[in-house]
Amino acid sequence: MSTGYSENVELDEGVNPHGVRTIIKFEGESLIIQKQQDMTEALAHVQAMRERNEGKGWGEGKEVGHIPALVHGRIAAIRDRDERKKAIKRFFANNPAFCAYPAYLKR
Repeated sequence: MSTGYSENVELDEGVNPHGVRTIIKFEGESLIIQKQQDMTEALAHVQAMRERNEGKGWGEGKEVGHIPALVHGRIAAIRDRDERKKAIKRFFANNPAFCAYPAYLKR
């Protein structure tokens, strides 16, 4: 006798104010929480940051990049300042499209 659900169910919670869509799926006995965010606008914002950075040196108000809402919460939850800085640098190293000032990664 099976104790799991016989049908799969999907609940779409919609998009929150930060542009993140949450979808909750029940597949058999598994619960899957899926988060999605359209990055088109964020990547256009990073390109504008790169353009504003042109001709500026380090310490002249350079904009480093943009951390999407999907990731920001996890990084902000890191209490240790040095570990949070490492997580930010790791995010930009792993996602260079969001980094507006690549020299930041070399520091």
